[in-house]
Amino acid sequence: MTAVNECLILAAGNGSRIASVSGGLPKPLVPLRGIPLLEHVMTSCREAGITRFVVVVGYRADQIRRWFAERPFGGIYVTLIENPEYHKLTASLHCLLKMNFAIHFCFSCRTTFSSRKQPRA
Repeated sequence: MTAVNECLILAAGNGSRIASVSGGLPKPLVPLRGIPLLEHVMTSCREAGITRFVVVVGYRADQIRRWFAERPFGGIYVTLIENPEYHKLTASLHCLLKMNFAIHFCFSCRTTFSSRKQPRA
């Protein structure tokens, strides 16, 4: 089986369901235990062997671009794709499909997970 080292992160939405606690930040930058949601997702992915990220941005994309520019993520590659129609349902996936991206793993910034292997039943 071929190892997968690339994933897609959907980070374009405005986070309307967490607006009351976001402090005006785009959802990917809202802190959870002091760390932005996007960083939680990327750290978990890196622990699972992911080194290439395609991140779809939309709402307040400039803040997310700045966040990436201010952080040294050594050993990984990040491609940011802007989705100007982020407010439309499923627009981020349609944006990528038009660009012929091969999607192996897809995460939303509302998802956090553990890369630790679970015991088999």
